[in-house]
Amino acid sequence: MQKSFVWHGVGSAVCYDQLTGREILRITKQTQANFTFTMEEQKVMGGSELDLIDSFETARTISLEFTDAVFDLRQFEIATGKQTVSSLSQDIMQFSEGFTIPAAGPYTHTLDFATTCREETVRVRFESDWEDMAPTPLILTVSNCVETVNLAGLFTKADAVVVNITSVLTSGIESVKSPDFTVTIAAAKGDIMVTLPDYALTTPSGMPIFDVNELAGFNVYYKIGAGAQMLCNGATPVAAGTAYTLLVGAPPAAGLPATAPTTTGQYTVTAGVITFAAADAAKGVMVDYVWVTSGATAECDVVDLKTNCLRGYVKIIWTNKFKNKTGVVQGFQMEIYNAKYTGDYSISNARADASTFPLKFDVLNPERADKSIVKTKYFPLPATANC
Repeated sequence: MQKSFVWHGVGSAVCYDQLTGREILRITKQTQANFTFTMEEQKVMGGSELDLIDSFETARTISLEFTDAVFDLRQFEIATGKQTVSSLSQDIMQFSEGFTIPAAGPYTHTLDFATTCREETVRVRFESDWEDMAPTPLILTVSNCVETVNLAGLFTKADAVVVNITSVLTSGIESVKSPDFTVTIAAAKGDIMVTLPDYALTTPSGMPIFDVNELAGFNVYYKIGAGAQMLCNGATPVAAGTAYTLLVGAPPAAGLPATAPTTTGQYTVTAGVITFAAADAAKGVMVDYVWVTSGATAECDVVDLKTNCLRGYVKIIWTNKFKNKTGVVQGFQMEIYNAKYTGDYSISNARADASTFPLKFDVLNPERADKSIVKTKYFPLPATANC
């Protein structure tokens, strides 16, 4: 039944794990498929003539290249060896969420991901100068480079207060964060002394991560129990070993007290809702913050590329179908027993241009008993296969 034919389309390819037989990647939207067979030869010369005496084969190389028109995270597994997994509670960075502050009160806005927003990460930029602004602290005073945060009414006796400290550079970037540590309030009123650990300025190896002159201050985060984390910040430069005093006052009659923003640039964040000062009414703003994917369902696919990831070996079946000149539907299939991804893997995006993703493989000797490396099949298909 062998006849010559004209190729139509590029068909599809499926990659299977060589060890387990698990399907890794199905390439159904190809834009290009190439099968390359290369034979290297050694030329034999001798005598006074210029003609070849003989030649013999020294190496044979078989390679494949499939170019996919769609992106699939499982391409990473083919290229790197790291499997895609579905995960819970992943941090996602939301950049430049824009809106306009209401022209009349209440001067509030609910973030797109309010229910899972990490409130301590919220940073607002106002359209007047696009300067990065931190949330309005609670009642804050600064004296002799010691930040004293008046948290009167927020804490009660026996509360476990979780605290961590993050250094801030003059560029506005938050850098090294100290480990969380817990302080239990022993009395209804009094002080909690929080001392910045020396290692907040260094890497675990002890080497400095930045010049101390770049420091612009430290943000102090705290939370009570499992509650939302809150921020108390000051801009006064301090050094390692500086003590932070959290003043503990009498418990409030009901709820937690709040300090409303009063001047331009100030804002507070509660339950994913940002409250602004009346002075900023009708201004445009952009917000950056971190939100968390749902903890109820594994809705986030993750490829966590590790330093010890190694590419695996795959079996590939490449199939195409077409009509020959007599109108008969024919099938063509190549079965590649042992292949390994080779070359680079890149994700390249360009304006007004659909991205494609080339996948390159070298065909290796599978060391089968029948000596087969690649099997090619040309076969008839039922007429219904054309529909």
